[in-house]
Parts: sequence; structure tokens; C-alpha cells
Amino acid sequence: IAAVGNQFNDILFNLKRPPFDNPKVRAAVDLAIDRERFAQIYYAGFSKGACLPFPDYSPGYFEDQARRCEFNLDKAKMLFSEAGITSLDMTMLVSAPGYYPGSDVLAQVMNADLKKIGINIKIENLPQAQARPKILTTRDYQLAGHIYGRANKDPVTMFSSAVAWLANCEQNVTGYCSEKFTRLVDAAATTLEPEKRKAIFREINDLLLAEKFTLAIAPNIIGFVTRKNVRGFAANLDGACILEETWLA
Repeated sequence: IAAVGNQFNDILFNLKRPPFDNPKVRAAVDLAIDRERFAQIYYAGFSKGACLPFPDYSPGYFEDQARRCEFNLDKAKMLFSEAGITSLDMTMLVSAPGYYPGSDVLAQVMNADLKKIGINIKIENLPQAQARPKILTTRDYQLAGHIYGRANKDPVTMFSSAVAWLANCEQNVTGYCSEKFTRLVDAAATTLEPEKRKAIFREINDLLLAEKFTLAIAPNIIGFVTRKNVRGFAANLDGACILEETWLA
């Protein structure tokens, strides 16, 4: 297993389309996702559910904040009701297994639980050539299963290059825009003192956990299998093979 924490399965909401322009609806969906069940089914116990968008060794990770998401259908139903929704049909775009692996399984897990409270998901599984432009270019989706990377690097790297978390209003694929978010990311990028940076990251996490424009679900596990006679095999922080010193014994 390599690059643990580099990539995460996530859920994208299109904030430009009802009902996901309503934060209560996004929060309700968040409460209806059984992250641990997904991780057990798809990753066979090698991964675990996540609330924060970075691994536990990141300078942006705080254990108390990491425990703030939960699976609670009763609370989810209550929030849907507060948003004026008693039943809802929504379309979730996925592309699996080649492009966003696991997103189809995640959609099935979500649909099984959401049905219990009157919410139905139509799963639209498209090949990469169709899914990529719909999500990243035209943003022609309502709800999407996705995978983002660079989570195992400095959080500022992720906030400036991972489309699910971009602080740039025009580039964020969910349509989320917040002057506070942009200001905090800029502050983290220009602050050198570790303790001050941690305080900034805590504030960013509070914002992400409240706004829920993208939902981190579980770290994507990248695994390699080699024969016993393979020596010197390695992988980099992005999970790509490093073969310069690889040889056969």
C-alpha cells in the first residue's frame, strides 16, 4: 500500500442547482452517509470513514473535528423536513471503476439508506470521456461521486489545486464561493509559524464542516502487488511507481 491519504473518495454538491443550494439539504445528505460501511465494503477494512479532507498526519488534522460527522437517519430526516422536503428524487453522477473508483459503490450505499427516509438516488454511471467534462467543465451535474488528490501534502496545496476544495470561486467545481474561505487559505499560505498555521487550519475546518459543499468520505487506498523476487520497488507521495532502483533477484 502506497501514498496513504493522498486521495479521498468524496461527494460533490452542485450549489448552483436546487436543492443543494440549501445548506440544510447538504447537511441532511451528510448525515445519511454511512462512511464506515462504505469503507468496509469497498476497501475491505483497509480504509476508514473520514470527516476531514486530510489524513491524520496532516497539519490540518484535529481529532476533535474529525469526530464531528455522524451517520444518523433520524437527524437527516428532520433536516430534510426543516428544508421543506418530505420526498426527493435526485441524480448522482458517478464514473467507475476506471475514473473515480468506488463512486458507484458509494452511490449504492447512500441510496440504500436514503430510501429509508423517502429520498431516492438515480445513479448515472458514465465513462470517463463523458463524466469528466460534465463535472469539471460544464458542471452539468446535481450530485457526484468523485476522488480528489494531494490531501497528504500541505493543506494549502490541496486548497489551491484539488478541484473539490479550491478556494478560488471561479474554479471550484461545486460553485462554492466564500470570501472568508479565500482569506483563510491565503493566510495559511503566507504564515510561517506552525502554531499560527494550525489555528488557521482549525478555522478552515470549522468552515468546511459547516458549509459541506464537498464531503470527504474515505481515503482511497492505492495498493501494489509484486513477486517475491522484485527488489527496490517504491512509490511516490502521489502513488505513482518509482522504478529507477527496481530489479529482479
